[in-house]
Amino acid sequence: MQDVTEQAVRGLLERRGFSADADGKYTVPYPLQYFGGDEENTLWRAVFRSKETPMEAFRRAVSEQLMQEPESCFEHWAEYEFMPAIAALYDVRLDGAEQIKVTDQTAELLQSLVRFDLSEESLLSAPLRTVITVDTGDAGWDFTANTVPPAYGADHTLKEAEDIASIVWLVKQQGHKKGELYYALRHIRGDSDSIRTEFLRSVAEEVWSTLSCFTPLCFFLTLTAYDILLIRSLQQWSEETGKWGGYLVITPQTPTGFYTDDVGSSSLVSISLEREVKLPVKYLYHAVPDFYHRYPYSGIMDEYANWEDGGISYISLPKHFRRSMEQYGLKPVMKNTRRT
Repeated sequence: MQDVTEQAVRGLLERRGFSADADGKYTVPYPLQYFGGDEENTLWRAVFRSKETPMEAFRRAVSEQLMQEPESCFEHWAEYEFMPAIAALYDVRLDGAEQIKVTDQTAELLQSLVRFDLSEESLLSAPLRTVITVDTGDAGWDFTANTVPPAYGADHTLKEAEDIASIVWLVKQQGHKKGELYYALRHIRGDSDSIRTEFLRSVAEEVWSTLSCFTPLCFFLTLTAYDILLIRSLQQWSEETGKWGGYLVITPQTPTGFYTDDVGSSSLVSISLEREVKLPVKYLYHAVPDFYHRYPYSGIMDEYANWEDGGISYISLPKHFRRSMEQYGLKPVMKNTRRT
């Protein structure tokens, strides 16, 4: 039975593009998104809370934490990314052998077959499920400005969205007017066919379906660790210099909607973007790995979001920031280029 299970596990590793080394083990990228879990002073808490540059904080945390306990996130990695694939083999028979069953011994076997690549190059290129949260001024309202229809326990009268609300900003970004949003909100319950576009219908459904009065607007996408450090460095530079230039261009396929990690609540996350979204750095609350949150979206509503669909097609870096990139431990960039 062990030989059959090992054959299956090796087959899964190889289908994911990994080749066995001379000793029979597979070198795989370190699953950075799971490091530290919810513990204090983890790698990503160090990056976002330290007064150092993000890259300095990252390198220090890697040295002080990750290198001391490189296997600490194996359990999360196996549970979320690998064991479901093994479980799918439950009813598969290999060469007429017994059925494969997922047990603790299966996880131990997996752990015995892999080693994590802890090189900086590999760590910085690690793909991470990332949540970008928008703040057009509504963070000062505890992100309640988007609560236009009645929230639980609130007044039952539909009110017009405040200009400060990030959902109003998004509607205008997509080429519509605030009045069109209000029309959609008034007609989505009973006369949705009169709403002009699918985007406006999806926005109205998102707003009406929120389960909390705290409704930050978020984008759900996959970025590399380096991308996250670059964006945080740009934010830090902007805070230090007072120069809020630069922006991100988010692709229209990106899952978009309301989510608050404080209470682990979201809406449908089903806003249908019509075009790319240009998000100025001054409106960026943060861009953080999903597992940085107290209640990761992945653990609550993951079936509603395909993280791989979302992405950033362009990052505009101000000229003065590009001149300072080496001071932040980043690779110098001579000019902004569009990503493929």
